[in-house]
Amino acid sequence: MTRKYFLKSLALVACGLSFLLLPSAFASKPFSGSDVDVSKIFGRIRIVEKNADFDVRIDNRWPDLRVKIVDSLANECGEWELVTYAEDFTIRFVDFGEDFTIQFVDEFEGLP
Repeated sequence: MTRKYFLKSLALVACGLSFLLLPSAFASKPFSGSDVDVSKIFGRIRIVEKNADFDVRIDNRWPDLRVKIVDSLANECGEWELVTYAEDFTIRFVDFGEDFTIQFVDEFEGLP
């Protein structure tokens, strides 16, 4: 019995050391825009304070998506119609910890 517990303890210590010695292999990578397919985020968008589908940061230098606000028929990549109900997606604006970044534009909307 003692040998069995010793081997289990040794295995646990080895797993613990592997997390310390190889942090890049086990650490979660930072969430970047490439994790979200931003080309599919268009249509009716509602801006909320909490419980959003996506957290978005405005970045005018290197955005993941260029967004044009339209009055109706937002059916192409980068076109958003801002609504208060019956939305396709909900968005919350944040300063950090975003799912992706956007830039508001008047023309050339879509992927950069």
